[in-house]
Amino acid sequence: MTSGYFSPSTSNSRVDASLYWEVVSQSIEDNTSDVYVCLRMSRNNSGYETWGQGTFWVGVDGQRTENYLEYSITENSNTLMCEGTFTVTHYDDGSFWIYVKCGGNGSSITVDDFSSAAYEVYLPTGCSVFFKSKRIHFIVLLD
Repeated sequence: MTSGYFSPSTSNSRVDASLYWEVVSQSIEDNTSDVYVCLRMSRNNSGYETWGQGTFWVGVDGQRTENYLEYSITENSNTLMCEGTFTVTHYDDGSFWIYVKCGGNGSSITVDDFSSAAYEVYLPTGCSVFFKSKRIHFIVLLD
């Protein structure tokens, strides 16, 4: 399934943020896809810790979830700041464009509000056939 990875900016050059997204399931019957998104942070140097508390968020298009937490970020810790799974509805032809987003403010670190470029997500087993000015949809079920 489709996935992607981004590196949003933070207020601390020694802390790297990573925003990962993946289409985790699809429903031909409902014409939807579930998109998992998570924001993680790690320090890029050893021997130091960034700790505090704050609210961080992730989203897809108009949907969003927030997480308030106390955090401790060390080298390569991959600390989970926020995660969520969002259901998107596809267009009639099975396509859909998503924008993956994140941001947040903590007592010792800020993630700048970020929005990805548009990514097209397809329902892989749907197809369309055109006859003159009418569209006929077929759904192909694979066992």
